[in-house]
Amino acid sequence: MKRYSIRLTDEAELDLASIYSFVRKTSASSTVARDYVARIKTFVSGFETYPSAAASAIMSDPDYALSVSSAE
Repeated sequence: MKRYSIRLTDEAELDLASIYSFVRKTSASSTVARDYVARIKTFVSGFETYPSAAASAIMSDPDYALSVSSAE
């Protein structure tokens, strides 16, 4: 299975830092905040295999609309 490299942009890293701060403040627990951000990073790392793992399911579903745009 082909794997893709996932890299968070600087903006995404800042967003995660903001999420950490918000969760830390509202939960009063650095452990909860750290675990929350770790779950997000784990979810995002799943995109390493998403394109090849999901392609056949997406293409075989006539009700699924896939839109891809270029960042160029």
